[in-house]
Amino acid sequence: MTCMGHTNDFQHFDCKIAEAFDLGIKMRDDPAPPCHSEPVLYLYVSVTEIPSGNHLEGSIVYARSRTFLGNRYPSSTDDRERLKSDVILLRLANDIRQFSDGTLKTSDKNPIFMNHT
Repeated sequence: MTCMGHTNDFQHFDCKIAEAFDLGIKMRDDPAPPCHSEPVLYLYVSVTEIPSGNHLEGSIVYARSRTFLGNRYPSSTDDRERLKSDVILLRLANDIRQFSDGTLKTSDKNPIFMNHT
């Protein structure tokens, strides 16, 4: 996948499901998120269209609460990898399409919760 460069601590994310887009990823633990009553692990995906280089405003925000992280805070490497894997397998391709056409809006206050086992 083409990497067009990433900013704001995003790292290149080559997941092989969105060849028309350059994706960036970053993760963050939050002990007191605005969207939940317990700590949350956030996963952010930035999206840039290829070949236009048009970087889409904002990012797709996913989250998993501490209860679904084995009651650990901060999250472990395994927690982070499982969240990333679940997002790729269950949501990302469709979410990228909706995000690129403007119909998907997420934020720290309104993430897509991936609270399942």
